[in-house]
Amino acid sequence: MLKLTLVGGVLMAGVGVLAAQPSAHTWYPPDCLSVDYCGPIENAVWVSPGRGSPPQLAISSNYRTAVVQRAFTTGKSEDGRMHVCMRYDPFGALEVTCLLLPEPAF
Repeated sequence: MLKLTLVGGVLMAGVGVLAAQPSAHTWYPPDCLSVDYCGPIENAVWVSPGRGSPPQLAISSNYRTAVVQRAFTTGKSEDGRMHVCMRYDPFGALEVTCLLLPEPAF
């Protein structure tokens, strides 16, 4: 009985944490919300994958870092910060799907 009570308490605590987390920004474009993760950008750098290869943009958020591999949606950020949306491709690599930029960028 104690084991069941402990598991139930842990599950209830987990539900409380999930309910307390803020929901996605209401101004994110709908096609950006249908991905695995969206959030503010913490860092963006150009990386060189190898000799003779063109540099690629690596974007980091508090979630993870993804290298821009293809064209993606861009939009306007409503809070003055840059935001990125990412998802896992069928092979398990994280890819950028949306980039939201503050007004002066447009």
